[in-house]
Amino acid sequence: MGADMVGYILVGPSKLRVTEARAKKLSDMAVECARVGGTRCPDCGAVYTDEECPACGRKDPGTEGLLAMVTSLDEATKVLHQAANEWQNLGGCRDAATRRWQDKSIVFAGEMSWGDEPGGWAYKTIKMWLPIWQLMGVG
Repeated sequence: MGADMVGYILVGPSKLRVTEARAKKLSDMAVECARVGGTRCPDCGAVYTDEECPACGRKDPGTEGLLAMVTSLDEATKVLHQAANEWQNLGGCRDAATRRWQDKSIVFAGEMSWGDEPGGWAYKTIKMWLPIWQLMGVG
């Protein structure tokens, strides 16, 4: 039995762009989640109100905190700008490695683990922002 490397590998544009269409989509997601009093699952996209997503079994709240900040199209635009800034800042983290290739950024964040979740800043940031980044072309 030994430690395993646990982390995320993401590929996305070197610079994330905030567009009105993306802000509208994020705003619509927030309205839908507020309407049903639930959370959108970042893994499968289902909206759920229980502790666990019935579609895929995910147990953590996903984007609940970020979507709660979105109350208008202007707020959605602010959240997208914040997401773009967080994407740019990942390269300076101790637990992340970033490489540029053509017009893309390739990011790895994680660390060795004995079964627990990594606690580094980049890993936690990716976990929190990934659903928003996916709207902006990161995968």
